[in-house]
Amino acid sequence: MGYDEKALEEAGVSLNFGGYGDAANQLRDGIIDITVQGGGPGVPALTEVDSTRSLRLLEVPEDVMNEMDEAGYGYSTGMTIPAGTYSNQTEDVDALASWAMMIMNDAVNDDLVYEMTKQIWESVDRVQEEQPSRGAWFDPEHTFDVIENPEENIHPGALRYYEEIGVYDGGGEE
Repeated sequence: MGYDEKALEEAGVSLNFGGYGDAANQLRDGIIDITVQGGGPGVPALTEVDSTRSLRLLEVPEDVMNEMDEAGYGYSTGMTIPAGTYSNQTEDVDALASWAMMIMNDAVNDDLVYEMTKQIWESVDRVQEEQPSRGAWFDPEHTFDVIENPEENIHPGALRYYEEIGVYDGGGEE
């Protein structure tokens, strides 16, 4: 958002590249003042912090979202965190979301990857039930559509599953 590491340090900001859980604990304990977290609205670690220390979400401006999209990273999107997700949040907040993915060696057995992909998508109702704000994004067609060059970037075992459910046409026109 226009800041670089050097400028932040010159302004007296201390940066720490730790894990989500540590950052949530440090935020709760007053050790840090800001964290960047991943996950859908209602991140469990932040919900826990929010129960004892009110959170304030910072909106990602539309121009920054557009810059991220134009940069062509190919795995981020805008999402709205609904008002009331956290106790002090009275309005919707625009945020940047990134896609979660499984990355594996292309030598992993095609049948195993097919079964893993199938089990994930056939269990999506559980995610939608237990984490509705996150589960709303779980759609195999939408997920497949955001992957550039699927023949190069999706394991053949997963491609077989996507073809089976009609999301992938085997390399022809989509």
